[in-house]
Amino acid sequence: MPVINTDEFGYDEEEVKKLNWEDFAKDEFWNSCDDMGELEDKYDITFHKVQPQLTIPKSIADELEEEIEEAYSNDYIRSYSDVGAYMEVITDGLDEDSELYKFMFPANDALLGCSHRNVIYLYLVDNDLVKVVEG
Repeated sequence: MPVINTDEFGYDEEEVKKLNWEDFAKDEFWNSCDDMGELEDKYDITFHKVQPQLTIPKSIADELEEEIEEAYSNDYIRSYSDVGAYMEVITDGLDEDSELYKFMFPANDALLGCSHRNVIYLYLVDNDLVKVVEG
């Protein structure tokens, strides 16, 4: 169910309390509606789609780019290499004290490391899929 941010379209707290949210949630129209605009018109509300955003720290992205450039310049990978080849070359050459290594293989947290490596895979596939943030 989409998030409804009532603050953005001027409802005050009392107006929000007046809306019958239970009826709204049970409405068969909700379940059969393909166009959110129909719901917005019917209930005089606005939906905002919340898009989850994967992030990677800038320092990690920078180190990753350096590793890729070095691998290209040494002919360890080519432009047509798949992401698995990139990851193999990157992980084989990493210093265990580097930030990138610690990001990919955090001590005592295998699940977090797996998650971080998946984010790196997506970043390598298409860096528009992952937002680079300060850090």
